[in-house]
Amino acid sequence: MLIAWAWVFLRSVDIAKHRLSERFIAQEKPQAVFLLRPASNVIKMLIVIIAILLWFENLGFSATTLLAGLGIGGLAIALAAQKTVENIIGAITLYVSAPVRIGSLCKFGANVGTIEEIGLRATRIRTLDRSVIYVANAKFVDMHLENISERERIAFRPNLMLSAQTKQVDLQSFINACKQLLDDHEHICADPCRVKFKGFTPWALQIDVLSYVNTTDFALYMEVIEELNMAILGLLNEHNCELAKPELAQLTS
Repeated sequence: MLIAWAWVFLRSVDIAKHRLSERFIAQEKPQAVFLLRPASNVIKMLIVIIAILLWFENLGFSATTLLAGLGIGGLAIALAAQKTVENIIGAITLYVSAPVRIGSLCKFGANVGTIEEIGLRATRIRTLDRSVIYVANAKFVDMHLENISERERIAFRPNLMLSAQTKQVDLQSFINACKQLLDDHEHICADPCRVKFKGFTPWALQIDVLSYVNTTDFALYMEVIEELNMAILGLLNEHNCELAKPELAQLTS
């Protein structure tokens, strides 16, 4: 009878796991499916342990004594496996809160890479150099995570420092032409889009450019900014503007 009931409960766990998997996939939460396997294994293990205790009880052994022994042994195992438990909790946090997902390009610490796997112990990340970094989940979940894949557009903010000798009329005409260039470009978002004379330094004039390329495709973004940079270079020549010389900054510092 114990074997029959244990088999019924084990199969019930499998059915519940299958139903929850279908529900999570329908709700577009595929990462939660990865948690079902270890969770179901833990539940099955508890069912088997309870069945074994009941079996020993029927054979005449004291279940209380067995539980006390298991409790002491379990405490020792829990102390030894503290880091493992922390990593498992970290994995659950990553799956539930989902700051990053499998396939996400993210910045963590000083590194940038693509999430390939979120395991029970560590997260596997493929860097831009094509190397693989394994970060313990307990450490990874506490990091400052920047999910680059979730951006809906990419910023274009060229660092324009013009020569301090630039004339006012040339500076104004360059700013107007640069703003018109961004406004007319089909891939640049209309708002925000600005080109402003930000201020002075002892060796340069600061031009603040803020605009966004309306794409998440990095290859297209590189093509657009190359086109824009070439056009801005042409505008500098056209309006008698020169970029500031970095060596002047060292002389004035």
